Amino acid sequence: MSEGLKRTFEVLASTRSGMAIDVMLHAIASSQPAVRLHAARGLMSRQSTRGKVEMIRLFPELPVEIWHSFKGSNDSFENAVDQCLGHGETQTRYYALDVISLTESYRHVKQIINVINNYEDLDLADHAEETLRNLVNRLYDKLQ
Repeated sequence: MSEGLKRTFEVLASTRSGMAIDVMLHAIASSQPAVRLHAARGLMSRQSTRGKVEMIRLFPELPVEIWHSFKGSNDSFENAVDQCLGHGETQTRYYALDVISLTESYRHVKQIINVINNYEDLDLADHAEETLRNLVNRLYDKLQ
């Protein structure tokens, strides 16, 4: 079954049909970890900002392993994170910061600083400050 599941999501990831994204978005909320993982990988390979934004919105429901599998490929989340930080609901903005932290996306430092400087939501600014601190600490550890 695992091979069939893998092949199904490869087909969904490679088809030009926009409905494939809807199928994978539905699958990413599955209770089966293997289905969620294949759906996440399929969404990533489609390079769909919409799919990635939905993944960010589902952040707490997705296993950490999914996010760690994207570490180092954080540029693929760049547009989705930018969209969530700039235009998302408050909770989605929190999740975008969490994605930045988990994927070690140093490219988003400027956006994090912009969130910190936004005094409309002090809790979000505190979360952004914590995210920036985590990134700086990890960078420092890598340079050691």
